[in-house]
Amino acid sequence: DEAATVSDYNQFLRGPQKAVHKPVNEEDAPKKAPKAIHSVERDLLILILHFPTIGLETSQIVNAEWIDANRTEGKLLNHILNEFLHDMWNGPESLNESLDSVELQTLAANMLFETPDIENPVRVANEAIRTLVYKHADKKIKQIKLEMGRNPENFNDEVVALLKESSALQKIKANPPQLVTSTV
Repeated sequence: DEAATVSDYNQFLRGPQKAVHKPVNEEDAPKKAPKAIHSVERDLLILILHFPTIGLETSQIVNAEWIDANRTEGKLLNHILNEFLHDMWNGPESLNESLDSVELQTLAANMLFETPDIENPVRVANEAIRTLVYKHADKKIKQIKLEMGRNPENFNDEVVALLKESSALQKIKANPPQLVTSTV
């Protein structure tokens, strides 16, 4: 049949057609696992979970304001640092009992299964703390500049307080706190 041959030839010229199967509803669609996004909070979490000797000192020098608590990693880091700070840390094995969401429990479990290849965890933790400080200070300094730029002709007590805060942030950026722990 000539029509069938022409049809087959035209299909051959178009190339192979991929079958597209769309699920009937969204529940049938395969769920993609969220990709792990690298963050400084994640780095500190891995360090503290795998090298708990740096946990207490880290909890004493890291300010909760520096941590992005909007991210799951930030929430978990705040939780663990608070446990260290208030002498409630019983190790990673008991972490699931104190976490209030499945998302945090899953993140903690995933991080415990990661095996970091780190020769000097104190140096890596110090770099992470420095990055936390820079990130926080830069964000706050930008907010302060925007606030001061809204009313440049008004030089009042509020502006003086903002200038002092900006100066303090510049100082902490210039000399961020560091761990002094030598044994891990």
